[in-house]
Amino acid sequence: MKKLILIIHLILIFTICKSQEISNDTILELNENDLYNCEIYENIYHCNVGPFDIDDNPIFMDERNFNISMTITNPKTDKSVEIPDEPSVYNLTVVKTKIILNKTTNVMDIEGFVEGGWHGAKSQVYVYIGNKVDTVSYIYLSPSLHGPIYYNGKKVKETNVIDTLPSFKFASYDKSISEVGFDDHKQRAFKISAKINENSILVFGQSSSYSEIFLIGKLLDDNMINMENE
Repeated sequence: MKKLILIIHLILIFTICKSQEISNDTILELNENDLYNCEIYENIYHCNVGPFDIDDNPIFMDERNFNISMTITNPKTDKSVEIPDEPSVYNLTVVKTKIILNKTTNVMDIEGFVEGGWHGAKSQVYVYIGNKVDTVSYIYLSPSLHGPIYYNGKKVKETNVIDTLPSFKFASYDKSISEVGFDDHKQRAFKISAKINENSILVFGQSSSYSEIFLIGKLLDDNMINMENE
């Protein structure tokens, strides 16, 4: 009887140790070094979600080849104003990032801070995880009630498509919103959790800013993990 109890006790100890070993192997803790090893499309895409928009269908547009030359004329003074074709664009940076990846469930929990972009009311950053789908965005130009608009030397009399931009959207996505950033509080805290696959991307978007985009699905590959974190 004592021998049987001893055997059962040893089996329980082995099972607990094996369970802990499996748990330690499947839960990985990563940081922004691992994240930036997966960065893609640097300084390319802009997020179409503005501070007052409802971001039910975010679109990310490549505007590198988009140039517009437009003149607005004041009908009362007959003075014309040239519209600049290269607006200022901000950069975003993800810092102090902590990533927990469950290799069994493929659930990734990410938290950290977003720096850069513009600051003030409604200056939050939208955070998405999903799989991208390539698409095209259409740029429209319409007449204005404030005065005549001339595009390429011709008066705009009706709404026209003046350009198309390479873009992408999400087939489906998980979303989070960071804190608002201010001049005296420039680091916006964020947190997001999602189940990922090998094609999943993590995107940080803010109007008038380049989106930060990471192919986080690569982190499911053990060869991509920073050796310092093992």
